[in-house]
Amino acid sequence: MKGLFKVSRCDTDHIDYDEFDSFVCVAEDVESARRTHPRKHYVWNKRSGGWHFRFAEGNIEDDKCDHHGWTTDLNSLVIECLTTAGVELPVGRVVVASFNAG
Repeated sequence: MKGLFKVSRCDTDHIDYDEFDSFVCVAEDVESARRTHPRKHYVWNKRSGGWHFRFAEGNIEDDKCDHHGWTTDLNSLVIECLTTAGVELPVGRVVVASFNAG
């Protein structure tokens, strides 16, 4: 059953300007929440170990994106299931995000 998950960077992670520190998303489980990016235009590529830009038409950029404002250390993320999600909320939707503007 899908739920609302809070995804946060760990306390020891250095969070700089123009980076996210946390977000809440709709996901099927902890692992899919872990692979969600706070910006909808980025997808995790397990083979390259990085975030790739997804264009509006669905094509994915071949090269990893260096500045995407989120961590690449997915195993260090703290994931909390807040509650179950309503049927009308689509999986992958980021509900709210905390961004440190610089």
